[in-house]
Amino acid sequence: MPQIGHRVRVTFRDGRVREGILVDMYTECFIYLHMVIKFDDGETVDLCINDISEGVACVEDLEM
Repeated sequence: MPQIGHRVRVTFRDGRVREGILVDMYTECFIYLHMVIKFDDGETVDLCINDISEGVACVEDLEM
């Protein structure tokens, strides 16, 4: 599990790969895990990583 402040790589189901810093993590209804990530291009995104509609295939911690 990535830790807040670590660099992460997000791989999407469509093949896109983006890297950035993990800013925050929280759960919604004890089911959905959200990760707030500030990508290298400056965009900050709140991704629900275990909801298939978000399109996230994998989140890797690059500092572990």
